[in-house]
Amino acid sequence: MPGSRRHRTVITRVRVFDGQQVTEPRTVVVEDGIIRADLDTAGARVVDADGSVLLPGLIDSHVHLSDLQALEQFAAHGVTTALDMGTWPPSLVDYCVTTPV
Repeated sequence: MPGSRRHRTVITRVRVFDGQQVTEPRTVVVEDGIIRADLDTAGARVVDADGSVLLPGLIDSHVHLSDLQALEQFAAHGVTTALDMGTWPPSLVDYCVTTPV
């Protein structure tokens, strides 16, 4: 988009868990929430991971939502997807889904 500002973060010296193993330290670029192959660091916020491990978002496939605090706790522990298995009343689900975390 012309005139829009891109948000680019470069994470250096990070080991990446790819679902099977942890890699040697490398550089990862995230631009507007998308992992990019290009390693252009111009104008980016640079974070030195110092050998830390980068994980994909985790999935909890069986939860019972009770309130917004439950969603905040999931996010704080790296859970980016939670499948609700029966929250009652339905209005509570509506509240959790429409309220930003």
